[in-house]
Amino acid sequence: MLMVLYFIFAGSVLLFPGRAWQLAKMASVIAGLIAVSASVWRVHQGNFELLPTAVGLLAVFIGWIVLGFSERYLIDEANQHAYVAKVLLCLGLIETVVQTESLVWMFLAWGALLVTMNRLLLFYPDRPAARWVVIKKTCFDVLTGLCLFAVLTVMWLQTGKVNVTLADVAVGPHSAWAGFFLAIACVLTTAQLPFHGWLIQVMEAPTPVSALLHAGVVNLAGYILLRLHVLVEYSLAGRYVLVAVGGITAVCCAFVLMTRISIKVRLAWSTCAQMGFMLMECGLGLYSMAVLHLIGHSLYKAYAFLSSGDSVTDAIKNVFVVRYRRDQIRLNPYHAVFALIMSLFMVWIVQWIVGLFVTLHESWMVAVFLASGLWPLLWLPEGSDNALWRKAILQFVGIVLAYWVVSALVSEGLPPAVVSSSNFSWVLALFALLFVVQLIVWFQPNSNWVSRWYGWVYNGFYLDDFINQIIRKLPIVKELA
Repeated sequence: MLMVLYFIFAGSVLLFPGRAWQLAKMASVIAGLIAVSASVWRVHQGNFELLPTAVGLLAVFIGWIVLGFSERYLIDEANQHAYVAKVLLCLGLIETVVQTESLVWMFLAWGALLVTMNRLLLFYPDRPAARWVVIKKTCFDVLTGLCLFAVLTVMWLQTGKVNVTLADVAVGPHSAWAGFFLAIACVLTTAQLPFHGWLIQVMEAPTPVSALLHAGVVNLAGYILLRLHVLVEYSLAGRYVLVAVGGITAVCCAFVLMTRISIKVRLAWSTCAQMGFMLMECGLGLYSMAVLHLIGHSLYKAYAFLSSGDSVTDAIKNVFVVRYRRDQIRLNPYHAVFALIMSLFMVWIVQWIVGLFVTLHESWMVAVFLASGLWPLLWLPEGSDNALWRKAILQFVGIVLAYWVVSALVSEGLPPAVVSSSNFSWVLALFALLFVVQLIVWFQPNSNWVSRWYGWVYNGFYLDDFINQIIRKLPIVKELA
């Protein structure tokens, strides 16, 4: 229903370009009413599915915010009606991916969404950087299409059906290959290393396009992995790809993020890192965490991009505070280790308390991930007073408590986490590396080791340069250039 609505309004915008923004507002309001009403009706009928409902509502909300922001942002720009039509088309394709039960339609809509997004990235077609990014992204989109076609072919051989549905997806003799090709497709579409360059270089597009890309398109791969988790669970190679590539991308992009000062570039590297974490969670079988990560990342990235224009004003306001407090902040490396141990202990305590009231499907290893991400809240400067400690502990406990409660709610309908010890050991090693490097950079920023590696980290380990050389040698790319 929602996808048809968006498609109808996209066509209406092309027929009546003078009323593009009025039609966009009408589409957002009607879509919101339909999405909420449909959710209530499904609950009443007893056939409520949390994952597609939540992601569908999220897409409607982000589309409403992006379109509302775009009306002010694109004042006096040409071809505004074409922009509105493409955004509505993207929203319709996202809803198709989310709501359909057919793998054929899901993958076709996903591919059409990638193509439509390329047209939005070419909002300023006269800019060479924008054209090059679209050429590079198109190469990865073609590889993604080949991987999805391979998945459909494998499922056809396994089930004997051309139009395979989600109900037909089950473990079979060829499921391992289907899971492997699906993992490769998700790696390509989520801008994982070394295929990340296009996401870093799409800054030529308007800011609301970046918001839609990072909040509603890139992380759609996480949703598809969650819907087709059976294939990934059965594919050992697919799980290794997700955990290894996602983990390395998350850690490396976190390092690069520390060297950048441009707000939009930092957000782009952050998206690469967050998508790496999401793929790693799916590969580890931590599905509840992946669902929360998907929703939280979408909301955060939409807000972060649309509010990026205030970053300069915020920096001017805070620069004097930073200069004043710089010499007063004294951080102890031993306190960092103590904060990590304390965070682990507190996470497990809260998990045990929540488990007394609700059923928790997450394994104890989730606590390690939470503690790894939240320990800086408890790493306070020397001489911090009791009020600051109370505030930090309350924040920490509040976040952990909210996670466990929400995790118990969203875990209904998702399979229990099954984490292999080898994959978990790999992730722990990556987290430990990130922890140690952060300490070194903080306490010895001018050391020879940091200076020697700064150039490599700042340039993203030159991985994108290597990919650029390969793409430029392709015959079709030479013709386009």
